[in-house]
Amino acid sequence: MALRPLAVSIVLAAALVSTNVLHDGGAAELDEPIGSVAPAAVAPSTSPTPGASGGQAAGPTPSPRPPTSSGTTTRPPVIAADEFRAWEHGPRTGKVVALTFDDGWSLEGVQDIVAILMAKEAPATFFPVARAVVRHPGMWRSIAAAGFPIANHSWNHANLAKMSAARAAADIQRSTRAIERVIRVPLFPVLRPPGGVLDRTLMRVARESGMRAVVMWDVDTRDWTGRRPRSVYRSTLDATHGSIILMHTDKANTAKALPRIIDTLRKRGYTLVTVGQLIGLPGPVPVFMPREQQGSTQGR
Repeated sequence: MALRPLAVSIVLAAALVSTNVLHDGGAAELDEPIGSVAPAAVAPSTSPTPGASGGQAAGPTPSPRPPTSSGTTTRPPVIAADEFRAWEHGPRTGKVVALTFDDGWSLEGVQDIVAILMAKEAPATFFPVARAVVRHPGMWRSIAAAGFPIANHSWNHANLAKMSAARAAADIQRSTRAIERVIRVPLFPVLRPPGGVLDRTLMRVARESGMRAVVMWDVDTRDWTGRRPRSVYRSTLDATHGSIILMHTDKANTAKALPRIIDTLRKRGYTLVTVGQLIGLPGPVPVFMPREQQGSTQGR
C-alpha cells in the first residue's frame, strides 16, 4: 500500500481537524501503564542484551512489600516511570503489543507507514536517527503533531557501545536536541541503541543523558534484509503478551506487510499500544486513540 505525500497530508490533516485533543502538537500523556497487573520482578542482569526474557534491570529490583494478611508477599508494580532499565518486552500479563519502526531514512517509506497507521488507527512508536529527522523536518513534525511518540536512535546509527562514554553521551544529547528542534515537542525519552548493542556503560550513559529507559525488542521481523512481505508478516506471528515488534521504515516490503500484520494481531485479540503505554512511561499517544487514554497534559 503506497500512499504519496499528498495522501499522507490529507490523512493527517483529517485526523487533526476531527479531534479536539490536539494542543501544541497533539501529544497526550498517560499517567499509568496499560493493564492493572504488575509485571513480575526481574533480577539484575550482568549483560542486558536482546533475547533474554523480561526487561533487564540496570539497578536493584524494588524491595518487596510487607506480607499481606494472608501471608503472601507482593511487590509494587515495576514500571519505566519508576525504575531505569532495558525493556525487551512489556509485562506478559495482558494481550497488548507495541509496533516500533526504526531509522526513518526513506521519506516515501515513512509516508506509506504513517498513512497505514492513520487509516487503521494503529498506534506505533518511531525510533528515527536524528539525521533523518533533520533531513525531512516537515514529515516528522507532522508525525509528532499526530501524537506518535518519537524516540532516540542516535544521530547516524553509529555503534554507541563502541564509543567512549563521553562520545556516546554527546551523540545521544545531540540527537535529542536536533529532534526536538524539528518536532517542536519533547522527545519521547527512551533510547534504542543501533544494532541492539548494549552494555552497562551505555546504560549508565543513557540514563545520565536524560533517557528514562532503553527499549529493545523480542520480535525481530528482519525486514531490513529485504525479506518478502509474507516473511515479514510471518515473523510477527511470534508476538505474544507484551511483545515489542521491531520493524524499519526503509524497506517497501514492510509497508506492504503492515496492513495484514495489524489486522492479524487484532484478530488474535491483541490491542496495539505505544511503547510508553506498554512499559508504564508517560508520553505521547496518537490523536485517534480513545479519550480515556489521553490525559490532561497534551503537548507538554
